Amino acid sequence: MLRLKILLVENDPTDQIAVQRLFQIQGLDYDLDVADSCHLALEFLEQSEYDIVLLDYNLNDGTGLELLS
Repeated sequence: MLRLKILLVENDPTDQIAVQRLFQIQGLDYDLDVADSCHLALEFLEQSEYDIVLLDYNLNDGTGLELLS
């Protein structure tokens, strides 16, 4: 099975844990990086390639849509 590389961009710690638990319950084979801001997400994206990026819309320093550009 393919190991997924996932970036979660979410500033709410409760939501971060919920997503991690969901992946674990589903038995997904994954590497997960978590960014709690647009700034940190951009740093992760500059350093690595991801199969999936999950974006929260409202972040402390911008929106998930701003990261799409």
